[in-house]
Formats: sequence, C-alpha cells, structure tokens
Amino acid sequence: MTPDEATIRAVRAMAERSLSPEDFEAYVRAPMSDEERASIVELYEWFTRRYPTPMQRLAASRRLPRYLP
Repeated sequence: MTPDEATIRAVRAMAERSLSPEDFEAYVRAPMSDEERASIVELYEWFTRRYPTPMQRLAASRRLPRYLP
C-alpha cells in the first residue's frame, strides 16, 4: 500500500527539517518510552524471524518499496 501524498509531504518535511545543535542533542538524549522500546523489540523480533540470516536481511532490504524519491 502506497502512502497518500499528504503523508509523503509530512514525512519529507519532518526528515528535511533543520535542528539547532541544542535541539538535536535534546532529541537524541530524550528517554525512550516503554511503549517505543517494546515496539522496536517487536519489529526486530519479527524481522529476524522472517529473515533469519544476514544474506536474507540484505536481500529483503534491497526489495523494499521506495516510497520517498
């Protein structure tokens, strides 16, 4: 499923925004919530079950759709 144009614009704007050194430092030092940590672990576990070897993981990453040009 391809994201709609509004979603693509919003993600692009977020990715291309400029941060001051102070804002960047605050962002990377912000504590991770338990929910965010659990989500990351869940995605990691799914991915490594789905693609158990390093070669399979590399091949999968090369096949991923490219939503943002």
